Amino acid sequence: MKKGIWTAFALLCLLFAGCAEEVPSASEEVLDTDDMQVGFFVKCSLVGMSLKSPVQDGSAGEDIVGDINLYLVNEMGDVVESVYLSGNDGDGSEDGNDDDRFRISANIQKWKRYSVYALANAGRQMPAASLEELENMEYAVVRGDSGSGVLMAGKTEPQLLYNGTVVWIKIERCISRIILKADYKGLNDDVEIDVKSISLKNVPNRVKVFGSSRIEDPEFSIEGEKVVEISRESLQQGVVFYQYENLQGTLQPENGDCTKKVWPQESLYSKICSYVEMEASYSSPRKRGDILYRFYLGSDMTSNYDVVRNTSQTVTVSFNGDGGVDENTWRVDRSDISNLVTDVAVTPSVHRFIEYGAALHLDVGVSPEDAAEKRVSFRSTDASVATVDDYGNVVSVGEGECMIIAESCDGTGLSDTCRIVVANPAIAFADKGRVMYDGEIVRVLYDVIKPAGIDAELLLSNDNAQIISSDPEGFTVMATTPGVCVVTARVGSATARYELDIRKLSIELKEKSGTAYNHFYYDFEYVVTPEHAAGLGVSIAAGPEISRHVQFCGGNRILVSVDGSHGYPDGVYNFTVGIDGRGDVSDNAEIVVRESSLADVKMVPNLNSRSSVANLDFSTSPRAFASMDAKCSAAGVDFVLESDRQTVTVPSPCRLNGRYDVEFTAVGDDGQQVTIDAGLEIYEAVYVVAVSKPVSMENISFNPDVVEYINEVELKVLSYPGSFLFGEGELAGNALPPGVTLPDFEYILDGKTYSDMVPDVSYTYRFTFRHGEEYLEFPSGTYVYDGKDVPDEYMDFYSIDILQPWAVLSGNRYIYFNNRTFGGGFCDRGTDWTEILDIVYWKK
Repeated sequence: MKKGIWTAFALLCLLFAGCAEEVPSASEEVLDTDDMQVGFFVKCSLVGMSLKSPVQDGSAGEDIVGDINLYLVNEMGDVVESVYLSGNDGDGSEDGNDDDRFRISANIQKWKRYSVYALANAGRQMPAASLEELENMEYAVVRGDSGSGVLMAGKTEPQLLYNGTVVWIKIERCISRIILKADYKGLNDDVEIDVKSISLKNVPNRVKVFGSSRIEDPEFSIEGEKVVEISRESLQQGVVFYQYENLQGTLQPENGDCTKKVWPQESLYSKICSYVEMEASYSSPRKRGDILYRFYLGSDMTSNYDVVRNTSQTVTVSFNGDGGVDENTWRVDRSDISNLVTDVAVTPSVHRFIEYGAALHLDVGVSPEDAAEKRVSFRSTDASVATVDDYGNVVSVGEGECMIIAESCDGTGLSDTCRIVVANPAIAFADKGRVMYDGEIVRVLYDVIKPAGIDAELLLSNDNAQIISSDPEGFTVMATTPGVCVVTARVGSATARYELDIRKLSIELKEKSGTAYNHFYYDFEYVVTPEHAAGLGVSIAAGPEISRHVQFCGGNRILVSVDGSHGYPDGVYNFTVGIDGRGDVSDNAEIVVRESSLADVKMVPNLNSRSSVANLDFSTSPRAFASMDAKCSAAGVDFVLESDRQTVTVPSPCRLNGRYDVEFTAVGDDGQQVTIDAGLEIYEAVYVVAVSKPVSMENISFNPDVVEYINEVELKVLSYPGSFLFGEGELAGNALPPGVTLPDFEYILDGKTYSDMVPDVSYTYRFTFRHGEEYLEFPSGTYVYDGKDVPDEYMDFYSIDILQPWAVLSGNRYIYFNNRTFGGGFCDRGTDWTEILDIVYWKK
């Protein structure tokens, strides 16, 4: 066999050096002395750790003995002989058999028992003089040790030694083998754990070779082996470590949870109990960083902390779920794990710019809240449409669409977008406005709006109206208070105005009272304000006496009819017209029921040279005029009745002044004939004419400057040529019918009674003006007198009221007074009555 190498469970023969004599056989007689020299053979057998370690580069030779220290100890505890042999010492037996024995000689006392102690692979000579020294012997790693195998030790029980004796020593390793494995089967598919290194911690730096060993002082705790660049395959097979014995015992007898087999770092045990530390890089869609796994060693994973020599422990790390990253114990140190971004949300998701150069700030939510890197980067897919800075501030540039992308900066690549639409703004209404009534609700549509699909901003000029709702197509508005309210719709920089003319909803009867005559009707016209409110519906409320005789007749008119079967007496009856659903909007009227009649016809037939026309005051239905006839009770009165024009015409001049009875016949609305009596009155007309004399002016004061103007007016009474009323006076000589004489007549002017034969009446008017003062200007307004001429209106004579419009003369004759006024234009030539007469009675 190879020199210096023995395998486990093989015999290892170690020879005490310096013995060259032949060793006597056991059958030879032992010397009868207290001391004797004996020769014997020593053989060792390796026990325990029969299972092989996983294949691993650099693994220690667990069954190789490279050198050995041997100690012969007597019963007194003295080391009587010690020898150090390297693997190259001794050359085996002479015959080269694998079962070689070495011949050893030593001076011993006969009949005494001796123990043999062996220390293999120390790499150097380890001296000891006594059993006590052996039992307390500690082997410490010394830099430069070059042992070829793991440290091993063993001893025999005390025994008698004879020449040729074979001494068997069972030796065991002073180290514990630790195998770390990883099980990835339960790990989530999206989780990656890359083990970067595995090392032993709190490893003893020395070991009692022939006694029990434990760390009692952290000073003797060192870093153990460390393995780096470990593949996943090798970790699944198992990574092998070795360390010296460290017997800490059962320290947590009540613990039943392997995650709680830990010590706080401030505890002494955290520094003296051996454990395995695995450093890995961690990556998942949720977290990333470095993670440490720590596992205390022992005969179990919950309470015991013993690392026993010559034994093997297998620690299997089972990665389940997220790989223990959520475990919050000392066993798993995740302090370097960073939470990754799991979601990026941009608000708003869509934004419409309605003008260039407008700004928008994007709000970005990053989940989870405790993500290590919450920054995001921004970019625009089309900078010609919109740009964005590092802070999420977006500015519109040109018309079009683009996307603003916010992407997480932690490497996950998660992002969200905001769709940007930029358009030139435009908005308009189809018309400028509308009329509304209080309480009305209308829908107003835009004629054009850009960009489409956006709500316009609506502003009201006052609270006369209220916006109920709005959308991209228009808005709904309610009128509240009468007045004008302007709605301004704005889209960006574009605006449009819509004017609401809000009016008080009302219904009004143009006549509050009317008269209905028997067999005829009377119609009332009503007005709804505003007009379109009539579409709400109009209703009539009337008393039971006339309710069935009051009805709508079209054209916003209400017809009240009185037929022969009506049966109610003359009197006054009321009714109300209102708007449906609006009890606050109504109007009242009364209808007076009477017999049909026609008022007197008053005529002034000689006001011109042809004929005189008078309107009929017909108190029946206008429709009756189409079939109306008339006749006079007095012969010789020639007149024309025009029922369609509602007039009576007599020739002019007419000398039949007086009153005559006239009978009118008409057909009523109910088809019955109605006879109506009336009187015809014919008047003669005269004029009261006033003429100004020349105006004089006088300065009545120079300091202050005051001027007085004097205007004299002369009054004359004129009759129409051919009149038979005046036998004298201005128109003397007019022919009268034979036998006709006229008495003088009188008239009243300014409270005084005058005769047609009295001298002319004169009036003097004085006007005083102060320079620089303000005066009334006719017919309206004011002016400031400038020291020169005053307005012409002050030189004119206006009207002189005749207190009695007509006079009744004897013989049932009538005369009608009509004023005519002439200004100073006649004064230049004096009073020319002939000229005045031509003007009063102009020729046709």
